[in-house]
Amino acid sequence: MPDENKKDEQLLAKNPTALIIRYQEIIRIIVKKYIASKMFKADDFDDVVQMVNEDIIKKIDAIRKNYNGQSLLKTYFSAIVRNSCLKIHQKHAREMTMLPLEEGDSTEEETVTNQLEIEHDVERLKRIFSYFGRKHGRVILCLKLNFQIPIERGDILSCFSNCSEEDIVMLMSLFEFGQQQRTLKQVYRNITPILNRYEEKNNTEDAVRRWTEDKIGEIVQILNAAPYNSKYDRETLKILLENHSSIQR
Repeated sequence: MPDENKKDEQLLAKNPTALIIRYQEIIRIIVKKYIASKMFKADDFDDVVQMVNEDIIKKIDAIRKNYNGQSLLKTYFSAIVRNSCLKIHQKHAREMTMLPLEEGDSTEEETVTNQLEIEHDVERLKRIFSYFGRKHGRVILCLKLNFQIPIERGDILSCFSNCSEEDIVMLMSLFEFGQQQRTLKQVYRNITPILNRYEEKNNTEDAVRRWTEDKIGEIVQILNAAPYNSKYDRETLKILLENHSSIQR
């Protein structure tokens, strides 16, 4: 793996086009997962892959500048692809709300229906978070950190209402996943001391990780329960949480 990552880094520096070609399978896998979550239609697969590639090409200079080697380049690249997919989805959703539907135009109707289904499930997720009561802020923060989704100032304050400005700034920079990726071990190593300090506890990193994994399992189970009988798993829950975060902004 280190040798492969070194090769990827060399391609990024000297031949980024070859790197993008090398990473096509990553792009295709991520787009397929978003299609499974109904964010895109299956017929849009090739178009979305092309738009992601175009977005990556525009960002290649920024990728060179911001990648710092703290994670595998493949992991860093995957986060950028997910962000590109979300941006494409949001742009498409805005365009659909501005276009009047023609009578009998089933394609636009299906797109709007899929968007409404996503928004419905986001509302369900918000209600599920509320079930955790005073712990809902901790659940959201730990889930976003586990899935390496960039956190917002509001996420921190919902979890630590008395968080100092110094700690807010530190956390925002520490978990700026759009710029750099970290292993889950690093994530829990960084967040556990802060949780312990504000909650006046002495949990281990492994205990915080297990608690977060348990909450992920509970949420997936609730999402899939009757009468909805959805088919969420960890990956599609992550996509739903990304939608939840983008709507909350």
